[in-house]
Amino acid sequence: MADFNNFVYLKEFGKNTKTPDQVSKIIAADFKLRGLTHAEAANKLNVTRQVVTNQLAGKRYFGPKASRKYQAAFGYNPDFLKKGVGSLLGEGDNALSVKIVGIDEMEKARQEVLQLQRRIKELTKTVVETKKKYQATLRQLKQRDAEYSRLMRILESVTSSEQDS
Repeated sequence: MADFNNFVYLKEFGKNTKTPDQVSKIIAADFKLRGLTHAEAANKLNVTRQVVTNQLAGKRYFGPKASRKYQAAFGYNPDFLKKGVGSLLGEGDNALSVKIVGIDEMEKARQEVLQLQRRIKELTKTVVETKKKYQATLRQLKQRDAEYSRLMRILESVTSSEQDS
């Protein structure tokens, strides 16, 4: 299952130089889109899962040997992996390149969702309190209505007694 708190939105964009950390994040995002786990990638690359995890976390960068392995296994552009130049999946007009966009916007949206969840809890509490007050008022009205009916019966009996005499 995808972890949407860390999900990275991808789309096509122009060819700009990327930092090693950005390259790692882009590859991690591509793996998410492919539904590829670190263990599955490690198996395809013939390396340990920890090597892949470190590369995708930006703790270990892509050298010539790793770049060739990633190219053979996933079709990635070695220059993109080593230098952050070009696009992830190759050169040319039709080549896809990946951009991490909206991470700040996603965090802002996550904060807004959390704020809305807190507000919903507050409103739920207010609704419960209001319902209790309504029920108490309704009980009071029923008691007053019963008292009014009792007084009306007394008044009717007194009035009818006076008329009989």
